[in-house]
Amino acid sequence: MTDKVNTQIKETAIYTAGGWAVIIMLALMPVQAVIYMMYPPPATASGFFELFAKNTLLGLISTDLLYTVTNMLMILIYVPLYLILKKTNASLSLLALILSVTGVAAYFSSVPAFEMLTLSGRYASATEPANQAMFLAAGETMLAQYTGTAYNAYYVLNAAALLIFAYLMIKGGAFGKTGSIAALLAGFFMIIPASAGKLGLIFSFLSLIPYAVWLVIAAKVFFKQSAGK
Repeated sequence: MTDKVNTQIKETAIYTAGGWAVIIMLALMPVQAVIYMMYPPPATASGFFELFAKNTLLGLISTDLLYTVTNMLMILIYVPLYLILKKTNASLSLLALILSVTGVAAYFSSVPAFEMLTLSGRYASATEPANQAMFLAAGETMLAQYTGTAYNAYYVLNAAALLIFAYLMIKGGAFGKTGSIAALLAGFFMIIPASAGKLGLIFSFLSLIPYAVWLVIAAKVFFKQSAGK
């Protein structure tokens, strides 16, 4: 009996954390979009170095500092999602959780925010053109990795995870028709990475709408679960 109570307490905490993680993510999404539109990130290492020299915080945000935070929050969201959907299909739900966590881990390895900050400082303090060229080359390498294999793996793995979760939502019914379809659409638009040219950017922005809808519904479900309803 005690073990069952402890389990319920732990699950309540997980659902509550998931609900608040959703709220924070929803608050950050428009902030990220506005910053991106007002201050489009540079396309070159030299452009990023200039940005870091002018505004360190904006430089970090332009190299996905806020997006890194939202990916941390995603883990807090996918764990309670797994707890709910494992009642429908434990194996598929576990597979989706593994894919999503692996994808987030891959994403963390691709983010160059603090590496670019360090390189920009060294570039600014370099006095020899050869040293400046070396730091610029290192910066360009970081940018190539930024949207390289790890980033694309993150995108595809999370799309696959969300599609599996959406399938289980449809079968389980806890998220309702609207929540299930929203998750399905978000997963579909996430199939093509944002790094894949204009089409990738279009799909990336299109995925935000159904994803936001799903997040709102997910928050309601998580808080309802935490309340034991």
